[in-house]
Amino acid sequence: MKVSMKGRYETKKSNGPAVALATLSFNAGDVKLRACFHSYKRTTLDGTLVLDSANKLSDNHALGSRNCKLKYTYVHEGVTTFEPCYDFAKNSWEFAVARKVYGDHVLRAWYQTSSQVLGLEWSRNSKQNGSFKVISSVNLAEEKKVPKLIVESTWNFGDLIASEHIF
Repeated sequence: MKVSMKGRYETKKSNGPAVALATLSFNAGDVKLRACFHSYKRTTLDGTLVLDSANKLSDNHALGSRNCKLKYTYVHEGVTTFEPCYDFAKNSWEFAVARKVYGDHVLRAWYQTSSQVLGLEWSRNSKQNGSFKVISSVNLAEEKKVPKLIVESTWNFGDLIASEHIF
């Protein structure tokens, strides 16, 4: 069994209070549990039960509240992931499907029943070529279905210089 404990304390930022955070984690075979304790009297508990290499069940719960999500993850043939998730606080479902394409590229689609948001994400996580994420979503409950577009990019210039890429 592996056990770890981490702690962090940050002093006041601007007008905000000081923040203390402690995390206690342990892994016992296929069971992983993590508890986070916050200075503003909030404790969250994350748990994962790995049933086998393709199936796992995870939970996120803020103790003392109805904030609890239960998610099942199924990985089909190592390239396609299905993730239904039930949110007890909102009494609603979230569904996601992701597929690896072109090596380190991933396409992911999701739908949140509580907000009626439908989304599509294309991402790449590469140390050689940089990482990016393009997210498009639309709220199907709105009268005007205006899509929202987010683009994120991360570059590691140290690796780019070391591998002598020329732009």
